[in-house]
Amino acid sequence: MTIFPQAVKQQPLTKICGLTRAEDARLALELGASFLGIIMTAKSPRHVPLSAARNLVREVRADHPNARFIGVFVNEPPEVLREARETLDLLAVQIHGDHRPAAEALGEEAVIPAVAIRDTKQAEELAALSSRHPAVLADSFSEGVHGGTGKVFNHALVRPVIQRRRLFLAGGLGPDNIGTVVGALGGEDQPYAYDLSSGVEASAGIKSDEKLRRYFAEFQSAVAALSAGSHRSS
Repeated sequence: MTIFPQAVKQQPLTKICGLTRAEDARLALELGASFLGIIMTAKSPRHVPLSAARNLVREVRADHPNARFIGVFVNEPPEVLREARETLDLLAVQIHGDHRPAAEALGEEAVIPAVAIRDTKQAEELAALSSRHPAVLADSFSEGVHGGTGKVFNHALVRPVIQRRRLFLAGGLGPDNIGTVVGALGGEDQPYAYDLSSGVEASAGIKSDEKLRRYFAEFQSAVAALSAGSHRSS
C-alpha cells in the first residue's frame, strides 16, 4: 500500500505541483514541501515527458533521496501510468478525469482522484470515493480545464471531506492568500495538504524563488497562529 506521511493536527503539509526543473523542486523541499508534483499529460503547458521527468527525479533524489513525487495525468492509458510509476518510483498517480481505469490497473491505493468542485454535487462525489484511495484532491472548476485554473473555490463545500480523510486542497492558492485560507478553515478543518502550482510561478512550469519563499513564510506563520490560538483556548 502507498505510504503517506502522517500530518499532525493543525499542521497541514504542502505539495508543490507543475514542476519542470530540478532546482525548483530542490528549493521547494528545502523550504518545507512534503510532495512534488510532475504533470505528465501532454494537455498541460507544464507537461514533462517521461525521459525529462526521469532526469528531473534523478537530479532531485541525488540530494534528497526520500523525495516524494506524484505524477499528474488526465485520462492517459493505464500502461502509460504504470510505466511512469515504475520508472519514476512515484508515490502515487493523481488522476483528473475518469480515475477508474487507473484504479483498476494500479489498485485504488496507488491513485489520488481529483474532483473539480463547482457545487455540492461534486463535493458529494468527492466524499463518496473509495476509502482505499490514499487521498483525494479537490480543485476549482473551470469549463474544459483539468486543474491549473488559478481560481479559488468555496472551501466550505469540502469541510465534511476534510474531517473524514486525507484531502489535498488545490485551486488558486499562493503567498497572497494562503494565510487567509488557513485562518478561515481554522484549526479543526485543515486539509491534509495544500497543493500549489501557478500561484508560485514566474511563468508556466517555472517556479519563482521569491513566491516560493514568501508562500512558505506566510504558510508557516498562519499555521503557527492556529497552534497559538489552540493553546490559548485550551
